[in-house]
Amino acid sequence: MLDTQFIYDRSIAVNYTTRWQPHSSPEARSFARRAAEILDGIRDFFFALDRDWRFTYVNKGAAERVGLSPAQLTGENIFDGYPALRATEVERAYRTVMRDRAPTKLEHIGVSTSAWYEIRVFPADDGGIFVHWKDITERRLTEKALRHSEQRLAALILANTNVVFRVSPDWSSMTELHGRSFLADTEGPNAGWLDKYILPDDQAFVTGVINECIGEKKAAELEHRVIQRDGTVGWIHSRAVPLLDEAGRITEWFGAASNITGRIRAREALEQAHALLRGIMQSTTGLVAAFDTDFRYLAINEAYIKECRAIYGMEVQIGDDLMEMLASYPDDQKNACEVLVPAFQGRSVATRQIYGDPGRSRR
Repeated sequence: MLDTQFIYDRSIAVNYTTRWQPHSSPEARSFARRAAEILDGIRDFFFALDRDWRFTYVNKGAAERVGLSPAQLTGENIFDGYPALRATEVERAYRTVMRDRAPTKLEHIGVSTSAWYEIRVFPADDGGIFVHWKDITERRLTEKALRHSEQRLAALILANTNVVFRVSPDWSSMTELHGRSFLADTEGPNAGWLDKYILPDDQAFVTGVINECIGEKKAAELEHRVIQRDGTVGWIHSRAVPLLDEAGRITEWFGAASNITGRIRAREALEQAHALLRGIMQSTTGLVAAFDTDFRYLAINEAYIKECRAIYGMEVQIGDDLMEMLASYPDDQKNACEVLVPAFQGRSVATRQIYGDPGRSRR
């Protein structure tokens, strides 16, 4: 007759004990041998203890771990042979299951090693217990590294002056955003983040860029208007990168963003000033031109263009080189340098000079 006990772990049944009764059948003996082969081929440690804490079964892996054979361990009292287990959480777990007949599980660092084990303890049909030790050192080290990584990320977020955020794989939900004093925070999944942060007129542009980046699994980088913490409109520059799993699927997006409202407003003010200057240049009857330090035209008003056409017979355009234009007029080159070089050095110059050929008829 074959007496068996099963452990169920994630729908996988493992037969862990076989005990023989007199007159067992050939089928039972064959099954027992097969069960023993399976358990001896597993790297985990399996053993059974009776009510008096004596080993009644030890698999090969557990015996090798302590440098003995299963036969040498069978019949030995576990606490006499391994007194370091006494007064530990392992002993308490064994005694609790022996008394209450209910399974339990714990994680424990080895008594004589730095290895970590997941220990499962089950009541056996004969009144004893069965114990399964699984080495989880690699998992614990991975978890420790992950915790350190998360701590470093949290420290980076706290130390960073920029906005930092996390988004779901398809950007349907913003899971976290630290807005500093710029944007309102998001502390949990928010499916309405687009309306919370992005102006309606900019949403199509933002989602268009995002969808393209999702499809290509590439970083998303944008500049657009946002609704600031105080409800006013600002500008933001953001960059988010996708995090991929081993199969290449996006698991989430992590990004950072900076407040560029001041820069955008300064640029807009500069553009307005340039527009005003261009209006003044074109409306004045005086000759106005601007040059870079290589004597190339940056700006020219209509009056200047007409005058160059009249005295030199040339059509002047932005980007033309003044020195090349005056190559046939060395005196005019010299006069232009006397005016422009000090100006390039930051000095104001006022002078009155004659340019062109006085004998040339004006057109």
